[in-house]
Amino acid sequence: MTFYESPVEMTNVTISENYCEDALNLVRSDFSIKALNINNTFADGFDGYFCKGKLFDSYLFDTGNDGLDYSGSWIEISNVKMERIGDKGISAGEQATLDIKDVQITGAQIGIASKDLSKVKVVNTSLKDCKQGFAAYRKKPEFGGGTINVKSFTQEGVVNLTVADPESKINLPK
Repeated sequence: MTFYESPVEMTNVTISENYCEDALNLVRSDFSIKALNINNTFADGFDGYFCKGKLFDSYLFDTGNDGLDYSGSWIEISNVKMERIGDKGISAGEQATLDIKDVQITGAQIGIASKDLSKVKVVNTSLKDCKQGFAAYRKKPEFGGGTINVKSFTQEGVVNLTVADPESKINLPK
């Protein structure tokens, strides 16, 4: 399902058994999405490119690639649960700004990633059984590193809590 340069409001939507690149794809759109359920997808769950919006009270299960992937966007994410995510639970790229609050990520390769000058703020988030908890790095040569500021979190079964390249920063609570 793709929306291009369109305002999007959704409540109680389920996208299931999807075999294309993105289950939900928004481009240059403002959105407010509540109670989104994405499950059993081939690749990414929800991608947003150059968007502004809010995602809350939602659930993603068994995505083949990233759960939530936003580039060049400003996004608020709250009260979202993710399980069995193929790659990154939440990914920010190309100068995205994400505010993440009350999120649970279980069984991802990377819990939360910030790439290419993106800024991610994390509050009250739980990471469980992830290979990497927080990752910040430069992926594209025209950008710099990413930043993750973590205010509060819990973790269980995370192999490497933080991974960052020399251009990037991950700030954990003291």
